[in-house]
Amino acid sequence: MSYNSDYPDNEADHYREKVGRQPGNYPPDDYDDFYREKGMPPTGYYAPPPPPRRNPGGVSTGLLVGLIVLVVILAITLTVLVTLLVTGFFNAPGNKTVVIFATPTAEPTTASVFVPRPTTSVTTFAPVPTSTPAVATDTTTAPFTTAPVTTNASSDPDTIFNAGNVAFNAGKWDEVIANLEKLSPSDGPYVAAKPLLVKSYANLAQSLIDGQDNSQDNAKRTLDLYNKALALDSNNTDISSAKDIADNYLKGRTFFDSRQWQDAFNTLNTLYSNIKATSPTAKYRDTAEMLYNSLIQLGDIQLAQNQLDDARNKYQQAQTLDVADKSVAQTKLADIDQRQRQTQTAARPTATPRPTPAPTPSPTPTCRSNFFAFNVAQPTVPNVPDKGSSKVEGRVLNKTNQPIAGAVIRASSGTFTFTTTTDGGGNYRISGLGRARWETVVLSAPGYSICTSLSAGVNLSGEATFIARVEFVESVP
Repeated sequence: MSYNSDYPDNEADHYREKVGRQPGNYPPDDYDDFYREKGMPPTGYYAPPPPPRRNPGGVSTGLLVGLIVLVVILAITLTVLVTLLVTGFFNAPGNKTVVIFATPTAEPTTASVFVPRPTTSVTTFAPVPTSTPAVATDTTTAPFTTAPVTTNASSDPDTIFNAGNVAFNAGKWDEVIANLEKLSPSDGPYVAAKPLLVKSYANLAQSLIDGQDNSQDNAKRTLDLYNKALALDSNNTDISSAKDIADNYLKGRTFFDSRQWQDAFNTLNTLYSNIKATSPTAKYRDTAEMLYNSLIQLGDIQLAQNQLDDARNKYQQAQTLDVADKSVAQTKLADIDQRQRQTQTAARPTATPRPTPAPTPSPTPTCRSNFFAFNVAQPTVPNVPDKGSSKVEGRVLNKTNQPIAGAVIRASSGTFTFTTTTDGGGNYRISGLGRARWETVVLSAPGYSICTSLSAGVNLSGEATFIARVEFVESVP
């Protein structure tokens, strides 16, 4: 048998030591066992084993495992840093504790990082060339490579106040409110922010009033802004008065949109009179236009019921309002005049032909009733501010002292006119009257043809508790 020279002698000897024999020259069958273990056929002679196999790339398994562990540690470190940035860890002021891994074998250490309040930056450190863990220190002198981070200003009361103050000076009321509403009473700038917030509420409400949107939603937002302002400054009389006007407008707008004409007229008529009491040229949104249309609608209802006098009164009052287009009221009045002329023509008796002319009979008077005030009472007028809320009330009776339902009563002062109708008991009330002398008169009554109706004057204070009383009675001419 040939000698296998691929295996050195010491390899076979190592095998013999492994199986518990001493190295040296032994029978070939001992080496045959060696060959069988190596997957080779026995030769009967000594043949050394092949050299140990290695990785194809020449990299040891231990080094490869170490590289994998290093990559995993770096990935974990990067994930932690990204998580801190995303969750705003570096945005809040104060000292922060950060765990930093420098090498795969180093234990984590902590470093105190101070984040200043107005602005914030994150420091990026260069790799440390030793196995010692890197420690981040707070310093203001050593140069660092920094990456700016946007500060969450909403967490800083001073920054919030400054932003609101800048917006206030620029007249950006929405922006002022959006910033300063974030402050709480416990914040330092809250006291200084309150007057700015109150003025911003009021100014934004006024801008809504001056705009073109007269919807209910816009009116509700206006009222809400005034309520917020009063919640911060309850003694502000100007805002309180503006809030009352906004409240009445919203009520009138709601009645008008739901076609409740009588309620809309009552509410808007009071509001219109109060506005004009401040200045003859004063206006508030589309109050006059809604009042005008409410009067037209009420007049149309009465016209359909052939209540010509009542309808005429509504159309005439509509003509007195401060609106640009009064053509509808003028057309309605012309229609009533035409109807009344036709009625008078149809009622006129036709003369019967006679052989001899007869004297024309004297026309019978068309009026059969007079009304005058028989009971006028009022309190002494105090010297108090005018609230535009006084009232005139009373009743209307016929010549037998029975109540007249549906009689139209008018109270007027200068260019301001209010009308109402009596109920089933002959009672009436006109509210929302300002400080002035008001003349009250019976305009019409269903089933009564009025020749003369005398007015009665009363002086009102404008207070809500001030009520004057005027009662009317019919007399025969």
